[in-house]
Amino acid sequence: MTPSVAQNPKKAVTASLLKKPVFYAIAILLIGHFVLIILTFRDYGMCWDQPGLHRYGQAVVRFYTSFGRDTSVRHDDLKLYGGFFEIATNAIQSLTHLGWLEARTLSSALFGLLGIWTAFRLGALTFGPIVGLTAALFLSLTPTYYGHEFINPKDIPFAALYLLSVRYIVQISLDFPDLRWSISTKAGLAIGATLGMRAGGVILFLVLFGGLGVSLLLNINARRSRILVWKLLTRGLPHSMAILIIAWLIMLLSWPFAWKVHYGIPFFRAPFVALAEFANYPWNGSVFFDGQLIRWNELPRTYLITLFANCLPEFILAGWVLGLAALLKLCYLRRKVPKAPMLSGVILFTAGAAPIAVIRIGHAPLYDNFRHVLFALLPLIVLAAAGVWAFLKSFQNESVRHVCVILYVLAMATTIADMRALHPYEYTYFNHLVAGGMEQANQRFEMEYWGTAFREAAIWLKEYYRPPGVSEIVYDTNALQEMTDYFMEQAPPEGMKFRHPSDGEKVNVYLLFRRGNQLTEPAFGRIVHTIKREGVPFLDIVEM
Repeated sequence: MTPSVAQNPKKAVTASLLKKPVFYAIAILLIGHFVLIILTFRDYGMCWDQPGLHRYGQAVVRFYTSFGRDTSVRHDDLKLYGGFFEIATNAIQSLTHLGWLEARTLSSALFGLLGIWTAFRLGALTFGPIVGLTAALFLSLTPTYYGHEFINPKDIPFAALYLLSVRYIVQISLDFPDLRWSISTKAGLAIGATLGMRAGGVILFLVLFGGLGVSLLLNINARRSRILVWKLLTRGLPHSMAILIIAWLIMLLSWPFAWKVHYGIPFFRAPFVALAEFANYPWNGSVFFDGQLIRWNELPRTYLITLFANCLPEFILAGWVLGLAALLKLCYLRRKVPKAPMLSGVILFTAGAAPIAVIRIGHAPLYDNFRHVLFALLPLIVLAAAGVWAFLKSFQNESVRHVCVILYVLAMATTIADMRALHPYEYTYFNHLVAGGMEQANQRFEMEYWGTAFREAAIWLKEYYRPPGVSEIVYDTNALQEMTDYFMEQAPPEGMKFRHPSDGEKVNVYLLFRRGNQLTEPAFGRIVHTIKREGVPFLDIVEM
């Protein structure tokens, strides 16, 4: 058998993972994260998308349990999204007997945990176990990721499955030309599940083919090109086709829209039709960015970069800078980077940067901060972890190393304190170094844009709002009724009734979500309570 870029990487990684300190550390991190999920998943509210996605999920399940006879799902507004998560959360709800929202929250959080485990495995595979551990720690302490784990059933499962697919693509590229069917099968399953979440997963095939191409180029110096090209045709092509077939089958088993005939071709064109429609999504809203409301199609090209710099914790931004410094030093000293880390780094950077570039070049609608490209950040966070250790390795000065360690501990401790103060709105986090903290960021950027504060408002009303001589409270909101009603109907208070107004009826209390008006207080009624974190108001309870 001929050697590949990475000599038996699976055995090397497995041996490395058996080192007790790293094994115990990742076990503690994952178990601790799981315990946090179990203890806190009920604390989170309902985002804008949950009611519609829940109804869509029920239609998806009916489609498959009726063997395609119930086609109501094809008329759903959300049919362009895959149903993989909907099928998974339906299974979890059946097993746990939780309410539909709690089951979705728990399912999404477990996908988030899968992403953290995958970050560890990917980092360990590409740069060593200590980088894998650091990548998992970085991801678990990224407030945007952590907060979205509990409230975002579209982007978090897709991000976790996307990273899992990248992990197997990297493995295949490192193994080439000695490919293994077990890894290719896992890659097909992972990519298929990713496609079963969102059509954007098709970019993974380009990452796969690109990874094999780069692996071919890196091996040419050590072998005759004809042998490698022959290996690519006789090994690489069959494995790639197998991955494609497995992935497409999994997609078909989780996305009813994929069964529809598009332009005369069944089972094939659905992802491309969906991507075309997403690129022209008719969202006509405005985004509060850089201190002003801007229509989405007028946002500057620096929108995503600005948000990355302001919303990501300082230790991730520093990881990218330190990694770049280490790379520049290697170039200056004209030292060669080993082939395996080079190949892995190229694939991870491509998997992260390419989707962002495509979205920006294609002028796809962007809003709600950077949640739509959250998946692309995960490979880049693994690179940030690698960057830290590459810097420490390239600079042998002990004083520099000690300073880096101290600064990193302080930065992560500060982020943990911020996440605790923001709970359960961790996703609204802005850093201190660039954004200047939450109160300053509130002057420039959207904060609680998904309406999850209605849960806390509903609980406050039921527990504390007791006007004298009143036994029935008429309330209304400026959001979907389900976002409040779901929690109002849980454990209703004795002696007090809450309901929505009839046509033309005056309300007693109005729940005002501040999105789009976060810098101004309501010009009507009297504020009796405000839901806020770190001095930033999210929602006002206004007595009329």
